[in-house]
Amino acid sequence: MASHHNHRRGPDPTSPRRRFTISLTPPPTPTTTTRRSLAAPPITPSPIPSHHPPPQTSRPPPPANPFNNLPLETTQAIATFIETDSDLCAFRATCRSTLDAVEADGASFWRRRWAGCFERPASDVSSSGGGGSGSSFTRGSDSTSSSRWNGPAGNARFKEEYQKRRLVLKNGAEFMEGGGEREKVCLEVLRDLVADSFSTKTASNALTYESSNLAFLQRFAVANFSLLELFTPNLKRPYRSSTRRRSTTPPASTSKRLMQTIQVLLAPMHLNPDPMYEFSHYNFLDSQAAVYSTATVHPIFGGCYGVEIDMEYVLHNLNFWKYHMLRQAEGTLNEPYCDLDEDERPRWWDHALSQDTTQKLWKNWKGSYAFVERDEIDTLRGGRDYNQQIQDIFAGEDGSDGAFQSLTLELAPDDGEFVWPMLFEQHLKSLVPPEGRARTRAQRRSAKPDEAAQMRTRGFHVQDRHFEGEGKDVSEKFLASGWLNALPVQEGVPGWQRLTMMKYFEDENGNVDMQGLWAYEGVVLPGGGIIVGRWWSPSDEAEEDVYSGPFILWCVDGAKNAEVGEGEETNGDEEC
Repeated sequence: MASHHNHRRGPDPTSPRRRFTISLTPPPTPTTTTRRSLAAPPITPSPIPSHHPPPQTSRPPPPANPFNNLPLETTQAIATFIETDSDLCAFRATCRSTLDAVEADGASFWRRRWAGCFERPASDVSSSGGGGSGSSFTRGSDSTSSSRWNGPAGNARFKEEYQKRRLVLKNGAEFMEGGGEREKVCLEVLRDLVADSFSTKTASNALTYESSNLAFLQRFAVANFSLLELFTPNLKRPYRSSTRRRSTTPPASTSKRLMQTIQVLLAPMHLNPDPMYEFSHYNFLDSQAAVYSTATVHPIFGGCYGVEIDMEYVLHNLNFWKYHMLRQAEGTLNEPYCDLDEDERPRWWDHALSQDTTQKLWKNWKGSYAFVERDEIDTLRGGRDYNQQIQDIFAGEDGSDGAFQSLTLELAPDDGEFVWPMLFEQHLKSLVPPEGRARTRAQRRSAKPDEAAQMRTRGFHVQDRHFEGEGKDVSEKFLASGWLNALPVQEGVPGWQRLTMMKYFEDENGNVDMQGLWAYEGVVLPGGGIIVGRWWSPSDEAEEDVYSGPFILWCVDGAKNAEVGEGEETNGDEEC
């Protein structure tokens, strides 16, 4: 029986005996491969952060500035194609070459920049053989004015005036009475745009010429609509009191008068029925009282030498017609006026404004006059209650084709006979020296002895032109005879004229009916296409009680429906 104890067993005698052989030969030396396989894997050291940037590889040099290889003239030519001023500033700041293109070479670039945006200053055109009137900001003698635009000094002036204009046209102003600093700067720029408009128009480019200055003026007026609001409620109302007494309102300040002058020049915009020009109608009652006042109380022409236009009266006249022609709710002239074709309504001037006394008299005209009953005109002039409405009556106010009177005017030949009886001259004073109306010694001292003083000395007859005409109201034809008198520059704007005209009828014997006379005096706006003023009855003896009212005429030459005399034809190429 096997023992449960674990006894060391001895070798089994029955199993084969194992043999152990001990070799005395040393083991082979390990090879390199063997050593590598037996060695531990190598330890890769981690990168140590360094504060030094890695070495840069060499790069090719940057390409040369292409403007450096261009002639200055070529870089300037490139700059002329840049449209906006902001892009031009960026181009100028690009490098030294572009800076030189704009500022070097005597700043000649600015002369070209001006020419690509505005019309040439009229004095510069005049000095080079044109017929410009002289820009309003160059009011010296012709030689002095023209020299200011020549050479490097002229280029610097182009730069200065260009930047001034662009800033003004971009920023605009809120117009009240023209006295604010921004208002003054804006008004000066607008005046310059007017004075230089059409300065480079010639016979060769007349058919395609468009005035960039006039376009700037129109866009500015739309963007700054306060300039088109003729009489805003917060302004003084000088005509609310009785208009039987001579006005004691002090003359308008220079800045306010300049604003009024610009507003008068915007007459085509005031009388445009397009909805984009539709603004509030302010102070019609004041304008109504003003236009029915007499020449004794509110003369159209005054000042120290009697040749200064009362711009406020002209604005009241325009405001009166604007109210009736554009206000549909009034139901007077709106419908027949809006039915007129565009070329039958008041237009902008289309030629350079100048003091040329031989400027053309347009032939075909439309217009109207307004009146009230005699007892009502007394109410108007007596300081009425402004809750009391007085209805205006118009020539041909029947909604038909006769709503506006038609008139043709022609200059009388110098050697021909014309109708101008002494009675006409007695009432209209067309040829006598204008009457000076300086009210104070300060006004007399401030008056300049220039062209106005010369007119005061020699009278109108040196620069006058006689015309004759004929026309018709709704049912009757009439004849007309009158004079155009050139006026001095008004607030830097040339081209104004005084019109005096007697409207009369002939009796059965072909003689003037002295009992049917109607006198007219008005202002011809620059360009000669719009006339506004006052009519009155010469048969009234007392000047302070004379029966009078407003009238308006505008040129329709070139309009397809323009009426002409019997047997005559219109020249379709003629425009106002």
